[in-house]
Amino acid sequence: MINIVIGASFVLLALWYVVDVVKVRRQGFAQAVTRVERELARTRPPGAPSLVRVRVAYPLSEHMVKRMAELAGFRFVDERRYNGVRALAFDPPKTSRKLSLHD
Repeated sequence: MINIVIGASFVLLALWYVVDVVKVRRQGFAQAVTRVERELARTRPPGAPSLVRVRVAYPLSEHMVKRMAELAGFRFVDERRYNGVRALAFDPPKTSRKLSLHD
């Protein structure tokens, strides 16, 4: 009985991965831009960079993703691994604040 449960879970996991890959490969340019914007806007702990997984940005190139982030005020830090997937790390934009006489 346990073998059936473990086997079924492996099949479901493999199916989930294949569906995710097919979904990413079939997305259009506008959908890729939206996904990159959503990953950049995802909340992170303070001081942690925003990570954009390279494979979810398909058909955008890495250069396009970096340029999008730069235009949104993010700064490219480096490439990292996120759950075993290559990701681009970006520092969030600095919060703008009004200058006071005491600065």
